[in-house]
Amino acid sequence: MYTDSYKLLQEQYHIACPEYGCSSSKWATSIIDLAKQFGIKTILDYGCGKGLLRTLGDSYDVTLFDPFVEEFKQRPKDNYQLVICTDVMEHTEPQFTNEIISDIFYYSNYLVFFNIAVTPAVKTLPDGRNTHINLKSINEWTKILLKYFNLINVSKQFNEKGTYEALNFLGIKFGIDLRKNV
Repeated sequence: MYTDSYKLLQEQYHIACPEYGCSSSKWATSIIDLAKQFGIKTILDYGCGKGLLRTLGDSYDVTLFDPFVEEFKQRPKDNYQLVICTDVMEHTEPQFTNEIISDIFYYSNYLVFFNIAVTPAVKTLPDGRNTHINLKSINEWTKILLKYFNLINVSKQFNEKGTYEALNFLGIKFGIDLRKNV
């Protein structure tokens, strides 16, 4: 789901830039709220970066996966009630978009939460490209995700300038009745 050259760039950047892959911690409160609301016990942080969501507490079985971080590159073997993918999809090579979302679909047996930036990043990769190499509009990302998941909620995340910069998408795996699990 990535080229060898991009994998090498990502591995290097994760090592060279300590703050790269640290955004998931800002979602901890929201993830705990979702887990409580929907009775979630198992969580997969797909593209976990530095793995900061491992601190969600003893109430949750959190699995961390990131193919570019040595500590977390082992592919998960289970399915999870909640798969979160925050600040990841915009960093993936565009030709693998559907393959990665399909992989997330595979690991989910209930809910998914995506946060996807739709504007360029401040950071650049060692080869000079912007780290957000897979930019699409909020509508484009929503259309893609709706091929795999039923929509529960979608919202735009705004920055301090008032222009939207990210999509927040909460979905449920096709074939799951939300009313039976609440």
